[in-house]
Amino acid sequence: MLALLASLTLATPSPVYADGRDDRTLLPQKLINRDLPAQLAEPRLGLGLGPFTAAADVQIGTQLPLDGHAPTPFHGFFVADAYLAFRLFDGLDVNLNVLMLNTTASGGFRVMSDVLPGLDAHLSLELGAIDGDPVRFDFVTPDLDVVTLGEGLLVETIPLEGFRGGLTFRGWELQVLFGGRVFWQSDDLLYFSLTALDGQVGASFTRWFSGFATDEDRALQPLADGSYGALFGRWSPWPGLTFAGELGARVAGPKAISTAALGRADLTRHIEDLSVHLGYQLRWYQTGYGPVDALTTPSTLPSVPAREDYYFTNSFEYLWLSPFFDQWSHTVMAEAQYRFAQVELFGELEWWLRFAADTTAEHPRLVTTPQGNLPGRTPQTFYRLGARIYPFKWLPHRFAAFISNKSVFSYWNATDATPQRFIDRPIVFFEAEVWL
Repeated sequence: MLALLASLTLATPSPVYADGRDDRTLLPQKLINRDLPAQLAEPRLGLGLGPFTAAADVQIGTQLPLDGHAPTPFHGFFVADAYLAFRLFDGLDVNLNVLMLNTTASGGFRVMSDVLPGLDAHLSLELGAIDGDPVRFDFVTPDLDVVTLGEGLLVETIPLEGFRGGLTFRGWELQVLFGGRVFWQSDDLLYFSLTALDGQVGASFTRWFSGFATDEDRALQPLADGSYGALFGRWSPWPGLTFAGELGARVAGPKAISTAALGRADLTRHIEDLSVHLGYQLRWYQTGYGPVDALTTPSTLPSVPAREDYYFTNSFEYLWLSPFFDQWSHTVMAEAQYRFAQVELFGELEWWLRFAADTTAEHPRLVTTPQGNLPGRTPQTFYRLGARIYPFKWLPHRFAAFISNKSVFSYWNATDATPQRFIDRPIVFFEAEVWL
């Protein structure tokens, strides 16, 4: 047992406090709106500016649909994801993330552009020491950026606003988070966790509710009301191999207890110019586990191209169906990148198979989803295959051309909440990316 606990510490904690990004995938990862200096490396131009740190990821692109239909909303688009961090004094940073975008030149930026500002203050202080080891206090508000709770059974890589704070001592952390507007228009959640071994194992309690809904909201639609307990952890027996899991239960729902579970295994290898990631994920959600006790379509926002670098397999696809169905799924993920000279070949695959069974009704109820009808099984495969060209040998700027059937679902304005995350259509993409 001691050897097992010791091996848990092989995973290196992220330099970003409460980093909600997936650290096991080769999919590109956006910057987080805090601890910016720890995320940047040369030749970023915004380094070495005294108390300031700046960065900007700029992307332009278009697409050519292969099915004869009109392109998706993001064609002839631009995205400028700009970050500015200012250290007022040691222990207090103010961070600003301004996302500027236009979905299509067909409408024009003068008509259809969006500017999304995210402000974050991050307080990180050493309160003192116990037996020679420091006690640290962190507090972040209001932009929490991408959030993953536990191993992602309830919330995974979802942008939230609210506050997050924690006390850390000798690898232990007691943390609280409030997040607003999760999957429905009026829902919020309050999350408490106690973790050990730098976050490798932990226990949590989550209250998912609609406490700020009006009486009119309550009359028109079912509202979120769920209490959850969970145990989670990950084990890295050697670098590059990770096993992770989470077991959760909803208490005081329609059933006395509804359970859910997530298991994941990932293997990542870097061999000279070749990088490979292979992964498998199992999810189980029992009837009644979701926080809303009637079939109510969820929604998510903002709809931006960076979402395409997240897996389709996400609690967003399961929780809204839990009033009717027991659900379980298998997902296989694979990515590979090979760099030679100034060209990089890459491929990505996610194969997802969900099963749903109606165990509570005499006659199974039929629900239509973008993937197919339930109950039953609904398979889904997403892929991306292409090449990136780096015109400047020592700089990260690049051109990319690839074919993919996964593009972000969006209305004409990225801030409009959407009932689904992705469009499944074969499209050739042409993009240029610049990192400043």
